[in-house]
Amino acid sequence: MSTSSSSGFELAGSTTTDDLTYTLTMGYDKAGGITSKIQSLTNHPQFSYTNSYFYEGAELHQLNRIEVTGGTTREYTYNNMGSVTKVAAPGSSSTQYLEKYCWSDEQTLRMAGKDDHPVGHYTYDHTGQRLLKGTLNFAQGGVNGIPGNGKYSMNPYTVYPNAYYNTQFYEQTEEASKHYYMGSQRVASAVISRNATAGATATNPGAETDLQEALECMGLTAGSDFVMSTLLQSVGYEEEVSQAEYEQLHPAVYRDCNDDPACLCGLDAYWTEQL
Repeated sequence: MSTSSSSGFELAGSTTTDDLTYTLTMGYDKAGGITSKIQSLTNHPQFSYTNSYFYEGAELHQLNRIEVTGGTTREYTYNNMGSVTKVAAPGSSSTQYLEKYCWSDEQTLRMAGKDDHPVGHYTYDHTGQRLLKGTLNFAQGGVNGIPGNGKYSMNPYTVYPNAYYNTQFYEQTEEASKHYYMGSQRVASAVISRNATAGATATNPGAETDLQEALECMGLTAGSDFVMSTLLQSVGYEEEVSQAEYEQLHPAVYRDCNDDPACLCGLDAYWTEQL
């Protein structure tokens, strides 16, 4: 393997020769900003590409465009604080994007979107520590090739009360992870599955308000693009996790019961509905 540097620690080229030859060549401007990236892998053209980087925006050294040879050019938009708000292909409309981000006044990420649809919602405490993470789904059907109205739904929020514990509440089940540390190093984690307590699935009103505001920030309209009451409707664990996924998540439970329904139902409420 050989590497070379154009100046300082800037990587100019790297080549590894074995059964394959991999080459990476980087170009930089005088300020150290990347101007080009060329990657090639012999006999694997799908992993070879050339990127050109342009800094032509109003702000100095702020990337505003990446041109990809044989791929999609990506244009970047920023807010007044310098955070990326949108990544889109040239000529895209206001509702079209490859990636989109909505930020709080403190520049914590409130919502992220991909391919014209929001995919994640995040809330934080007063110190900037993330408290909630919610993921969104979009489903759209059609008749005779004509697309119908799509519908957004949400997976249950994951709650992060501290670094040692995080949990996700379904209609009747709580799925949680508990982490154990030695000093600052995490040494073990335990996966917990148990019956959810009454009222555990209630959503914080502040989180609901923030969710609606974040969706509107993404360009959606309440009532037509989404309905809050159905968006936050609780779902059962069995609606979200298949049996095969459960076996991967909880191999010890599944193995120890040896497919015995009574054993599975006694250990986990999930199987009461499944079996």
